[in-house]
Amino acid sequence: MDDSRPLPASAINRVQQDLALEWTYNSNSIEGNSLTLAETRVILQDGLTIGGKSLQEHFRLINHDKAISFWKN
Repeated sequence: MDDSRPLPASAINRVQQDLALEWTYNSNSIEGNSLTLAETRVILQDGLTIGGKSLQEHFRLINHDKAISFWKN
């Protein structure tokens, strides 16, 4: 890893995106959200909704992701 430093901006961005996704999924899962990691990814990256899941679950994911983005900047 040390030989790869400094890491390209694209690699850092990818790691940040993956961590934000995992953080959002895990935080919401702890709170009882029934969405899977794959469903979380679809909602946040593609902007789609998941049939049979409540809008409240969707909005919690979206708002958590927005909070992370706000905190990053």
